[in-house]
Parts: sequence; structure tokens; C-alpha cells
Amino acid sequence: MKLHLEITSKCALACPSCDRTIHKNDLQPGELSLELLQKNLDLSQKYDHILFSGNSGDPIYHSQFHDILRFFQKIAPDTPLVIATNGSHRSVEWWRKTAQLLLKKDHVTFAIDGLEYSNTLYRKNADWLSIMNAIKTLKENSNCIIHWQWILFKQNQHLIKQGVALAKSLGVDRFFVLKSSRNNGWMDPSLTLEESLR
Repeated sequence: MKLHLEITSKCALACPSCDRTIHKNDLQPGELSLELLQKNLDLSQKYDHILFSGNSGDPIYHSQFHDILRFFQKIAPDTPLVIATNGSHRSVEWWRKTAQLLLKKDHVTFAIDGLEYSNTLYRKNADWLSIMNAIKTLKENSNCIIHWQWILFKQNQHLIKQGVALAKSLGVDRFFVLKSSRNNGWMDPSLTLEESLR
């Protein structure tokens, strides 16, 4: 059993299929405060892992993100923390602070759907240099597990082997490809997942 937390709807990106983009005039960015989490979460249950998800926003943009990590490391010291992020627009120093809070049991999954120029075709406003710096900084300052999640789109289906090679050179622990669960229309791949991996 996992604990899935959407701690913020803040995000610097504008992915075309995201609810924040589709309903941008109706949704206001917000976040769950550390105090609210402390008062309302029942952590008597043992979880396989605690997921800070990026479905509604990117958790790294939460104003109390490091304090939240400290809180969960204290109250659930043996439970893996899993952070799902694009990784854009945070400084090397910010990632160093994050690395100091992550342990061998913890995971950071970077959602990067392509290489430097193809990634931003879907991940609008993503910043390649800051993503690469994030991965390198975590590798240099933490022994946490790093994953690269690549959603298969028409514009990146021919680049997967290059993505695998780059991930390996960065020391990423696992590279995996997903089909999108959202209807993307013009971005839908023409190749199957198996064909794209040949």
C-alpha cells in the first residue's frame, strides 16, 4: 500500500494535456501546508512508500518542500520517499539541500520526454540545463535511486536509444518508457512501445 500525496498544484511547466493548462482560468495554484499534513495524516498505517506526485503540480515547487521531507524522514524513517518531478528551474544549491535529505531507500523520478530540444515539445517551459544539473547534483551528493520516465510521443519515439545512452552516462539507475494515459491527439506515437525500443 502506498500513500499518494499531491502537495501542490504549482508548476513552472505548461504541458498541453495537463489540467492546469486546459483549465488554467479556473484553477488557482495552491499547496497543502506542512501544518495541515501534520494534523490530518494518519501515519499509523505502514506504507510501502510515500509518493509526492506530479499529476496536479510539481512537488519541488512547494514552498515548504524541504521541511516536508524532514517531517516524513522523522516520522517514517524506514519508508521510501518517492518524488515525481520534471526537475526544471531549481538551482544546484537547492538540489544539494534536497540530496542531503534523501537516503538510499528514496527515489527521484524525473519525467523527461525526450532530449534537449524534443523534451519541450510536450514539457512546455522545461529547462534542460537545470534538469541535467539536478540529476548530476543528486548523483554527486546522495545515494538515492534516480529514475528517468519517458512518455512516448510522436516527436520522441525515434530518440529512445539516445535517451537510454544519456541516462546511462548520467548514472541514472532506471530508464523506462510509458504510453500516455491522456488523449494527446497530434502527439500520439505512430510506433508501438515495442517498435520504438528496437
